[in-house]
Amino acid sequence: MKVLLTGGPCSGKTSILNNLQRNNPEWNYHSEIARELGKTMDPVNKPKEFTRAIYDGRINQYNSNAPVSIYDRGLIDCAAYELYFCGKDSENFQKYLETCKSHQYEMVFFMPHWPEIYKQDSERFETEQQASMVAESIKEVLQSVNANYQVVPTFKTIEKKQSISTRTEFITEKIHQYIQCNY
Repeated sequence: MKVLLTGGPCSGKTSILNNLQRNNPEWNYHSEIARELGKTMDPVNKPKEFTRAIYDGRINQYNSNAPVSIYDRGLIDCAAYELYFCGKDSENFQKYLETCKSHQYEMVFFMPHWPEIYKQDSERFETEQQASMVAESIKEVLQSVNANYQVVPTFKTIEKKQSISTRTEFITEKIHQYIQCNY
């Protein structure tokens, strides 16, 4: 079973992945590849090489044979970033879109843009407005490939830490329900 956590930059994906990992250590987890690649590659001056390395890494992650694999970003994100930066006419966008169609996730959780918690840092080069636009590109790709995705509520009325915990519980419950019904 492949479960994708996706959404714009700084929408809570990694925090939720970390909570899931603490609470469900029996599952297999795949962290965000771009963070690791950014330590050895130059995403700003060599974006095509960086994007290709991310794509190759996500294909390798996808091919995991673990019974339950949880991904912090995935192939859908490759297509969405290509859409955002290069548009629908990009040759790579069409290729990435086809890959998304042939490499489906059983469950996809979309984290909507959350401006109140957005922080720009050394690994997150997008402005808050760009992060919002990336999130919209992700939704467009999800819809283009007919992904069955669920929007994860932000629970903005409670503090960020509690919201992340509540969102983690929401996702955990949905995964357990899926496992009970399908395995």
